[in-house]
Amino acid sequence: MASTYTTYATARDAYLANAVYEEERSVAKARTFISACRSLILLGPAATGAGESTVSFDPARFEKELQRAQTYVQRYSTDATDQGGVRSTRADFTYLRG
Repeated sequence: MASTYTTYATARDAYLANAVYEEERSVAKARTFISACRSLILLGPAATGAGESTVSFDPARFEKELQRAQTYVQRYSTDATDQGGVRSTRADFTYLRG
C-alpha cells in the first residue's frame, strides 16, 4: 500500500528513514522511499531562506533517487511477498540426496 505524505516534514522523515532500502534489502522500504520522493518533488519549495542565505530546491535529485528505487523494486520484488532479495532463476540439485 502506498503512503501519502501531506507535509514536507513527514515526506522528508520517510525519505530519510527508508533511504537504507538497499542496505536492508527491503522492497517494502524501497516502495515507501518512492512515495516519499514523489511527495518531496510535489511539496518541495522552489527556494527558501532570507536575504543572501537562500537555499534552492532541486527536484531532479529526488527524481533520480526515485528512478533508482523503482529499478530496485522491479529487480527484487517477488510476486508472493514484498520482502525483497534476489530471485532464484534456476535450482541446483547437485547435492540433493534421494
